[in-house]
Amino acid sequence: LSDEMKILLEKTLTQLIKLGINKTVLANHNQKISRVFVTFSSPWFALKTKRITLSQDAYFVITKAFLDDIIQKEEEVFEKELSATSLGNSDKSFEIIEKSIVHTKINGYSLDNSIGKKAKKFDAYMCLSVISKKTIDKVNDIILKNSHTPSNRVLIHTFPIASFVVIRDVFTANSDFLIMDITGEVTDITSVQDNVVIKSVSMPSGRNFVIRQISKKLDVSTEIAESTLYLYISKKLDEVTMAVIDELIISVEKEWSIYLENALDELSLQNTLPSTVYLTVDPDVAVLYKNFLSLPKNDSTTEFRKNINLIHINKETLSGFFEAENNIPVNEFIAILAIFYNKIFQAE
Repeated sequence: LSDEMKILLEKTLTQLIKLGINKTVLANHNQKISRVFVTFSSPWFALKTKRITLSQDAYFVITKAFLDDIIQKEEEVFEKELSATSLGNSDKSFEIIEKSIVHTKINGYSLDNSIGKKAKKFDAYMCLSVISKKTIDKVNDIILKNSHTPSNRVLIHTFPIASFVVIRDVFTANSDFLIMDITGEVTDITSVQDNVVIKSVSMPSGRNFVIRQISKKLDVSTEIAESTLYLYISKKLDEVTMAVIDELIISVEKEWSIYLENALDELSLQNTLPSTVYLTVDPDVAVLYKNFLSLPKNDSTTEFRKNINLIHINKETLSGFFEAENNIPVNEFIAILAIFYNKIFQAE
């Protein structure tokens, strides 16, 4: 995967710089790229959420130094935990890229800004994420080669955190929800309770698994398999091929549902599963996975499927929060990243 990622990133950035940025943003202007924003999905990161509770009889004041001290101590604990695993088998083999308090409560009440407040009981929820240093260095080298942007101007985050922040701020009606992000190789499910990321679980099946199964079944290239999938969803295949793909999709759904049951069982160990699910998935397979989730099952997901409130995050859902040049195709993943980037930039 690492080698494939390097090849795809190199190809994508070459096209983006040559066909996109040079002809639009930088054309006839003496400008440089100010920042590059990168997010990683599974399997490139490890993510941890930690609840911190402090209580005492006398009031104490929440200061920035107080919060920074908490972050530093939890970062040190996380580094020690990682060092005991295969991820940390050598010095500086990983980097903590996200380390921030995402939600606070003072005396049981949620506050957007707790600095300067007095408390007897303080609850904080902290997110920490880590990525292999080799992976980060590889990505930074490719970015530098193609855009001449040094690593100190490259912002790195994880996609579950980016999508969580955007969904939390755009869809304010729900504070308890699941985020289901179906990527090329995996499906990530993130549990959010009281607007706090509780846990993220990864399933080893995504869009590319469907493509590969079609390619294998029909003995065709992945490119032809993608075209076949498009024709199948559009109901433009002949009857024989439609029947073959129907049978294949049933098999894919059965395997994916087994992974889903295991993932939801793991998430439900800590909290009751919310009924609201925000789905991010490539448009060409969105209808498949929405159908997968609507199917009744006689397993531990029965009640979850029966009560599910599925909200598909797409460019139409997010259209009021980003702008794009006319005739430029924009998918929901790019829209989410643009919205999240703006939030970071405004916060600065």
